[in-house]
Amino acid sequence: MLYNLITFLDKHKFYTYTFCGLVIWMSFIDSNDFSSMLKLRKKIAELKADLVYYDEKIVEVDQDRKEVFGNKKLQEKFAREKYFMKKADEEVFVIVDKNGEPLE
Repeated sequence: MLYNLITFLDKHKFYTYTFCGLVIWMSFIDSNDFSSMLKLRKKIAELKADLVYYDEKIVEVDQDRKEVFGNKKLQEKFAREKYFMKKADEEVFVIVDKNGEPLE
């Protein structure tokens, strides 16, 4: 069987060498080689993770926006809690827990 394969390849050297050259070219030399494809797949996975993160942030911001608009007291509360804003004549103390998160 191996002998038949060798004689077949021997008869068709041009095609064999061309095919081997094409495989080497596509595997290592071409701009779309295997290492580039792996890097691109890794980048796609990172971007999909970022997409999930930003989708969650969009939902969070929409909830805050719906909560705040139309109510002056909630706007003031939101500005004080999220951005630590204060009036000119007052002092603000932020109490944090063990993890450094502000307590409500």
